[in-house]
Amino acid sequence: MRRPRPLDHCLPRGGVAELRAVRGGGCLDRRVCVRLARLLLLLGAAAALAQEAPPPASPTVETLGLRWTFSGELVLNANYNSHTMVVGSIPGFVQIRSPATTSQFNVSPGNTFLGVTATPPRFGPVQLQARFDMDFRSTAPYLNENAFLPLVRNLYLEATWSRLRLLIGQAADVLSPRASATLNFYPLSFLPGDIGDYRPQIRAEWRQPFSDVFEIDLQTAIAQAVQTFQVSDTLQASQTGMPDFQGHIGLAFGPERTEGGPRVFECGVAGHVGRRQVVLHGAGASAPAEVRQYSTWSFVADGSLRLGETTLIEGEYFIGQLVGDYSGAIFQTVDPVKRVPIRARGGWVQVTQQLGTRWILHAGFGTDDPFDQDLATAERKTNTEVFGNALFRIIGGLRVGLELSWWATQWVDNPTATALRVETAVLYAF
Repeated sequence: MRRPRPLDHCLPRGGVAELRAVRGGGCLDRRVCVRLARLLLLLGAAAALAQEAPPPASPTVETLGLRWTFSGELVLNANYNSHTMVVGSIPGFVQIRSPATTSQFNVSPGNTFLGVTATPPRFGPVQLQARFDMDFRSTAPYLNENAFLPLVRNLYLEATWSRLRLLIGQAADVLSPRASATLNFYPLSFLPGDIGDYRPQIRAEWRQPFSDVFEIDLQTAIAQAVQTFQVSDTLQASQTGMPDFQGHIGLAFGPERTEGGPRVFECGVAGHVGRRQVVLHGAGASAPAEVRQYSTWSFVADGSLRLGETTLIEGEYFIGQLVGDYSGAIFQTVDPVKRVPIRARGGWVQVTQQLGTRWILHAGFGTDDPFDQDLATAERKTNTEVFGNALFRIIGGLRVGLELSWWATQWVDNPTATALRVETAVLYAF
C-alpha cells in the first residue's frame, strides 16, 4: 500500500509556503488560492445561515379597539400518483383498477391556510376572542381541481375564564385531538384511520392541573349533524333533529412546554353518539320509500410519548358505526344493498424526529378497516398508507418538503388497488 505523503511536502525547508507567479509552478498557485477563498466564502455564508433566527411571530395590528393577529401558511405542492386515486391532489383511497384508470400528476395551491383572530380587551377575568380560518378547496374540492374558492374551517367565538373555555361556532371535533404530519392535505393532513372533521358546535373545556407535571383536560361538545349524504340513487340521509354529543378526557404528564406541543406523556379517550335518518327509495318510480333511523357512534383512544427533546411518538385508535362523515370507514356510511350502517375500526401511528434546528423527519402508518359483514360487492374493504417525509427550513417560515407514500385499498370482490405517491411542497408560514 502506498504511504501517504507528509502534510508538509509542499513546504520549503524554511517552513513557509511559497506562492509562485508562474501558472502551475508549485504546490500552491493562484488557482488554488481562488478556490480556497470561494470555499471559505461558502462556509461563511452557510454558518451565517445556520445561525438565522426562528420564524417571526404572526403580524399583529390594533384597530377598532381590537387586536388583530394574522396567521397562515402558503402551501404549493406537486405530486405524482402511480395509479388513479380519489381525488388525485388530496387522495383518500386508491380507485379500482380498470382500463380507464391512469397515473396522475397534480399541482395545487388549494391547501393554503389563512386565518385571523380578533381579541378585545379583557372584561374583568373573562377574555373573548373570535377566530376565522379557511383554505381554498372550494365547496366541491373533489370535482374542481382548478377552482380555488374559500372554504371555511374555523369560525367561532370563544370565552376563557381561568381554566374554563367556552366556544360557539364551527371548529374541529373534540374526539380526535391529534393530527398526523403527512403532506397529503397539509396542514390539515389526512391519513387513513385519522377520524374527525369540522362542524358547528357548542363546546365547553376545563383544564385542571394538579401539579406542575400532571393535568387533566375535559372537553364536551354538542355538535350539529351536518351530513346529508346520498348513496347511489336509492339511499338519502339527513339529520333527525338530535345533535351529535362529543366528549374527550385527556391526561398530561410532564412540565408544560414553552414552545407548545405534547408533554412527556399524554393519553386520552373520546367518542360521540348521534342518529341519522335514511330514506330508502324503491326500485321503481312508483315504489314506496322506506324511512329508517340508524345510530352513529365512535370510541377513540389517543396518546403521545416524547423520547428526549427531539423524538415524538403519537397515534390514535378508533372503532365506531356510521362514521363516514367523521372521515372513517373509508368515507362509507350505509351500505345501499344490505341497508345496514357500516361499522369500522382503524388507527394510525407516527414518529417525528427533529435533526438540529432545520430538519424534521416523519414516518407513519395508518389503516381504516370497515367490517366485512356490513359490505356488499364493490365496496371499499380496507385502506392503508405508509409514508415518510422530510421537511427542511430554509429561512424564517420558508420550508421545503418531500414525501414518499404507498397506498393499498382492498375492494370487495375486486383485486387490491395499490399506488405509489411522490409529493413535494413549498411551505411559507407566518
